[in-house]
Amino acid sequence: MREAGGHSLVVNEAVGESLSLIQAVAVIMMGVCGLLMSGVMPVLMGSLVDLHRIDPSQLGVTAMAEGLVMGLSTAAASALLPPRGLRAWAVGSSLALALISGAGAWASGTLVIGLRAMAGLPEGILLWISIGMIARHATPERMSAVLLAAMTAAQFVLALLLTLVVLPRFGVSGGFIALALGSLMALLAAGKLPRSYAPLIKPVGESSAPPLRGWVALAATVIFTASFPAVAVFLLPIAHQAGHDAEVARLALTLSLLAQLVGGSMATWIAGRIHYLPVLLGGSAIYVGCWAVMGVQEPSWAFIAAVTVTGFCYLGITPFLVPMLIEADPSRRAAMMGGGAQVLAGALGPLVSSQLVSRNNVDPVLWLAVTLMLCGLSVIVGLYFVERRQRHLRQLVVVSQDLS
Repeated sequence: MREAGGHSLVVNEAVGESLSLIQAVAVIMMGVCGLLMSGVMPVLMGSLVDLHRIDPSQLGVTAMAEGLVMGLSTAAASALLPPRGLRAWAVGSSLALALISGAGAWASGTLVIGLRAMAGLPEGILLWISIGMIARHATPERMSAVLLAAMTAAQFVLALLLTLVVLPRFGVSGGFIALALGSLMALLAAGKLPRSYAPLIKPVGESSAPPLRGWVALAATVIFTASFPAVAVFLLPIAHQAGHDAEVARLALTLSLLAQLVGGSMATWIAGRIHYLPVLLGGSAIYVGCWAVMGVQEPSWAFIAAVTVTGFCYLGITPFLVPMLIEADPSRRAAMMGGGAQVLAGALGPLVSSQLVSRNNVDPVLWLAVTLMLCGLSVIVGLYFVERRQRHLRQLVVVSQDLS
């Protein structure tokens, strides 16, 4: 096994030099800190709704604002920033994110929306650093699963602390302070980052933007993954409408995060062993069944079980969107923008769902999620068969040339 900087390699990059264990862990830590809020947003924002510091319609707008800015900043950094000066970007982003998150402890109303929108910028830069490694990796779905599993572990620990310690003793304001402290983990790891990544190789005569099929794959990614946050951000209201109290919803969220760890471990193990399409098809079918259970008056255990299974499926299937993007755009330019696309979906899902709900009815959120998932999946399946047909035609051309 080769050495890099004196440490055993764990990341064998398909583009550029491989990274050491310490470097890889530091890179993963950037994405963990950038996505920390996404796992505890239902708890923190739902608590703000219960305290009337924001209303239910502002909940969706807040999630939209943060996700939109994060997705755009990740995509812009991927397309415009040279992959250099990673340590400086990490330090500045970590400090900015901690200050903005801490300020949320005293915010209410539209100020909450503004602060979370501001948080999206440093979050997007931290995510860009992690995506840079994933897009260059020889098995990107495996590294994507590692990132998501590490992110989920951190979110699980934070959600557990919020539910059992922070919120009961210090309220939601203490929850935002805890979130700010968690953001500083990126500052501690910044010094171990690689100084730069190798530039991606693009075909001669093409711009740095993905080709048409890459853009279609990115659009499918946005539509497909928008279904998850469309439901997740309204988890507490959905639980209330199904006859469950806030404690049931919080327990379901905590177990869901734990199940994501199992799903991420499974995705890491099967990465490179199975094609992405069966994984996405099977996971989508399970998701639809779980959403059906969440939307009816079932016992609390059934609601908790359904939410838990969706957590397992989420981390079990989303890493396989990366090889789908690479198949559509082998230059990996679309894959570099895939993280931004998923974060953008995290904004659009809550935005659309917030327009469909009322204080007394949140059922349309579940119908919207099913529609988004099936539409995105249809485009993904279409791309797969187009690629399969083109690959078959290329093989026929090669055979005919050999015969001639």
